[in-house]
Amino acid sequence: LGRLLLFSWIFLAFSLISMLMMFVVPTFQLLLAEFGRPLPSVMSTIVTITDSAAVWGWGAAFYLLPLGLAVLMFIAVAVWFFPQLLQRLPLRWLCHDYYRTAGFAALAHTLDHEQDLVTACRTTSRLIDLEAVARPYEYAAHLLESGHLPRDAFYQSGLLSRREFQAFQLGFDQRNPTWCLQQLASWKMGRMLRRYLILVQCGVVLITLATAAIVGSLAIGMFQMLSELMSMV
Repeated sequence: LGRLLLFSWIFLAFSLISMLMMFVVPTFQLLLAEFGRPLPSVMSTIVTITDSAAVWGWGAAFYLLPLGLAVLMFIAVAVWFFPQLLQRLPLRWLCHDYYRTAGFAALAHTLDHEQDLVTACRTTSRLIDLEAVARPYEYAAHLLESGHLPRDAFYQSGLLSRREFQAFQLGFDQRNPTWCLQQLASWKMGRMLRRYLILVQCGVVLITLATAAIVGSLAIGMFQMLSELMSMV
């Protein structure tokens, strides 16, 4: 949320850029045309791009970008104050990895108080509100009662990926499955947070670079036009 709010200045930047392209640049273009002077190279390229965008309908993307960012920020603020919104569609499917990881964390906490793995799985399934996330724990408990090894039960129920199934083949079945599940929950939570952090950081870098390229090009173009006008005085 904090990183998204850092980009609130982009709305002001896009408003200023829109006013600049609609009113200021055409005025300077007319002044230069009266003296028989062409637009400087950078501003000429910008005008050509905006004209082509208007012809092909790409200009709408220029306004959809800040609108999309505004919607994203609104959703982030709403989820911050009302976390239960994550349980509603489409956020529920977008955050499916979060719920899977939260389910493992709930199982790890349950195992602190209930050492029986079957009972812990059933308790976890009752703790989770979402049926799609709770169902595998109930199925894992059924497999454990049927005599399956913990590793096989969790793999067949979809709670373990193939990589996790292979990595924990000794700990689940021959040592302490409770300890392994708690370690797996911590590892999955850390991996999820790192993945989300990388995605957010990449988004921050891309938005910053795109905005810097637009603002920098306009600044250079405006400086060139002002230099042309001053040279004519």
